[in-house]
Amino acid sequence: MSGALTATVGILAGAGASGGGGGGGGGGGSSGVSFTPNAVAGVIRSGVGSATTNSVTAVPSFGTGPYTYAWSHASGDTLTITSPTAASTTFSAFLADGEQRNAIYQCVVTDSLSATGTGYVYVYAYSSSTGGQSSA
Repeated sequence: MSGALTATVGILAGAGASGGGGGGGGGGGSSGVSFTPNAVAGVIRSGVGSATTNSVTAVPSFGTGPYTYAWSHASGDTLTITSPTAASTTFSAFLADGEQRNAIYQCVVTDSLSATGTGYVYVYAYSSSTGGQSSA
């Protein structure tokens, strides 16, 4: 084995919800969108190659379903969003030995009355020939 490849997704923060056309919930101390799991999730792969994080799910705490979801890159390095319009997604990247990627991705959730909430996820992936392990 040439080393271990670790990819992990962690939670950065959630932002508020806002009312939309025709009503909708929001604001008032609500976080708008939270994410599960609330802890760090990870995957270990031996050697250089493709790494995919465990799933992270946007959970709206406002409004009236059904909801739509729009995941997008906010800042930092680019990874692939595997399901950009689903509540749950993973992130993936092909990493060379010793390469690191750090990014912030956002998920905008819209309810049936056009109210929106936005949450942010910190995503990082790195490869190491020293045999690291992921935090769970």
